[in-house]
Amino acid sequence: GTSAPVTRAGGAWSVVFRNTKTSGGDAASLVKQVEAAASRVKDESFKLAEAERARTAALEDARRETERQRQEAQEMAEAEVRRQMLAKQIAEAEVERKRNEKALSDFRRNLKSGDESNCGLVVERKGGIAYIETMIGTKWLRITQLYLPGMRPCRFLNGVLQD
Repeated sequence: GTSAPVTRAGGAWSVVFRNTKTSGGDAASLVKQVEAAASRVKDESFKLAEAERARTAALEDARRETERQRQEAQEMAEAEVRRQMLAKQIAEAEVERKRNEKALSDFRRNLKSGDESNCGLVVERKGGIAYIETMIGTKWLRITQLYLPGMRPCRFLNGVLQD
């Protein structure tokens, strides 16, 4: 038998029949050719639809992956900004800590009668101890227990300074 080639040009299907005659028994042959061509068109349409679905799915997967990568890049950029802010805060806190250490060291080294400490007025200093007018009366305290006013609270429990 003869077969009719099926082609697609610009969205339209065309079937070319060879050796076709419109009389007699050839009509059955023509019907068979048409049915075969229709089956091929159906198969080709199915294949094209499958290919289009696969292409659409691949495009959607690529879009999702691109979005995921964009989101990940944005999160990484935000994390870097947070890291830099924390590093700056840590550096500032370290500068402040060193400034406080120096101020405390200078305070303790230069502590004299009449100075104010976190526990009260310094009445007298003798070497590494000072006589302080505290909220619970005068007490001899080690210089290492004293801080600048406001730097640390001064708490006594049963007459003993709590460090």
